[in-house]
Amino acid sequence: MKKGRIIASALVFALAASSACVAGNEVSAAKKPTLGGKTHNVYVGESVNIKLKNGKKKAKVTWKTSNKKIAKITKKTAKGNSARVVVKGVKKGKAKITAVYKLGKKKTNLTCSITVSAPEQKSDTVLTPPQATPVSTAVPVPAATPTPDAGGVQTPKPTVKPTSKPTNKPKPTPTPTPKPTPYKINPYKVDLSDSSLVKAENGGSAEYNTETKALESNMAGITGFVVMNPAVERKDEYKYVEVTYVLEGGDVNAYLGDKDLQVNVGQEAAGWSGELKLNAYAMGEEVTVCLSAYESLGEDAYINGLKFFNFGDETVMSIKDITFYMDGKKSKPDDFVAHTLIEKEVTIDGVASEDEEWLSAKEYNFTTKIGCLDGDTKTDTSGTVRFMHDADNMYFFVDVKDSSIDNTSANEFEQDGLEILFDEDNCRKTGSGSADWTDNKDGIHYRFTGLDKDSELKTGLVASTKNGFAGGGAEGVKKTGIDIKYALTDEGYSIEAKIPFAAKKSVGDKVSIDLIIQDCEDGLRINEIYLYNTEGAKSYWDNENADFGTLILGKKADSQN
Repeated sequence: MKKGRIIASALVFALAASSACVAGNEVSAAKKPTLGGKTHNVYVGESVNIKLKNGKKKAKVTWKTSNKKIAKITKKTAKGNSARVVVKGVKKGKAKITAVYKLGKKKTNLTCSITVSAPEQKSDTVLTPPQATPVSTAVPVPAATPTPDAGGVQTPKPTVKPTSKPTNKPKPTPTPTPKPTPYKINPYKVDLSDSSLVKAENGGSAEYNTETKALESNMAGITGFVVMNPAVERKDEYKYVEVTYVLEGGDVNAYLGDKDLQVNVGQEAAGWSGELKLNAYAMGEEVTVCLSAYESLGEDAYINGLKFFNFGDETVMSIKDITFYMDGKKSKPDDFVAHTLIEKEVTIDGVASEDEEWLSAKEYNFTTKIGCLDGDTKTDTSGTVRFMHDADNMYFFVDVKDSSIDNTSANEFEQDGLEILFDEDNCRKTGSGSADWTDNKDGIHYRFTGLDKDSELKTGLVASTKNGFAGGGAEGVKKTGIDIKYALTDEGYSIEAKIPFAAKKSVGDKVSIDLIIQDCEDGLRINEIYLYNTEGAKSYWDNENADFGTLILGKKADSQN
């Protein structure tokens, strides 16, 4: 079915996706390694995925950019048969991407050019139907008809010029004021099968279809239904909602509800926005709209629910997806707080035992999903974390929901698991040559992947090529005393860890941290899910970006706020 995409970012995404290296006419009889396409275009803030073709499994590829201030490499894979790079446009200009392909002792340089353009003026949501082009109503004046004179000869009379009247020229359509592209983070996908979230409005109803996996409603005139925002924590930060639906007809309106929304009390009920006409868009086709609380409810409002109401003929509405988003430009998470461990010992075994204090510690959601392949972030994987500490150690417990654990890749960064970023003195130094990273003053990057999907409980894992230091902290005290274990659960897996401090800590001290859930499938990394929110992938692996969150070593009471 043809899809109509309404959100503004779709056009830019389509342009970026079409730039991906697919060399349809470039065929080599010798199967030499190539970069599909010699030129690529991308807008500032958008990314393009460039792949190497015909690479050998034993080959290694090194990726470089000629100017990272114009085109920055945010992701790259070195293995020859799966080598790829994601390049993000930073500012307007041109740059060259080079892939140094090494097989044995032979090196081959492959290049392509990147042109970064300024983003077009665009609106994040178009909720007003297109304006019809005005038609001129000026009436044409007929030419004068010649009349016969007395001799029977028709002498044409002089043409009478009509009185000049102003021509009804159509007024130019005003240029819409460009709106910033929404920076949507922390997606909260509605479970459409949860009937408790659906409320009847004036006798209407909607039911989940297990075959189509959609929320469906046969909407008679003057009926509707409401879908509530299921988010519990930080609900007041949800400023956007994205809806994918198919509408067959009728006169269906959508309404956004704020904290005061009322259900089944009439069209003018308090707490609802003005109407948003859905029949302004394609009928019988899949459409996605992104609705904003700022435009419909006000600057300080948030989206507590959605109403769909039909004022026309009977129709059918099928909702494929509803996802709520926070505004990343305004919604930074508060500092994380570590519960003070006072009474009980923590046994690092991947399990939060009842006799430990984990349930007393505050739970935090992982905030941002970043798609690693063509920007796709459709995944059911999510996670939460709790922190504890004593004077000598930091502890954390991560609970991951992942329906399929994958460890098939030979690359540790393409296996399900966790990456740990830790900066003990909270200085956040950046650069691959910083003292934090190379001299192991206090910064570490520890990767814990390769989970055995067939094992109930994995114990005794130590730092190795697949579970250990990916960069920074490669020597010294940080390699001693780190203890991490995991256990499989009914919904995924849990990871428990202890990281010793280099120096004793007190309540009120701060450290920097970020955690990244690796979400992999069929040997490829599909998503990275960050604890501390981000607009794009972070180059933590070479410490180019120290955008950590702050962890406060708090008291027991602080942890329960």
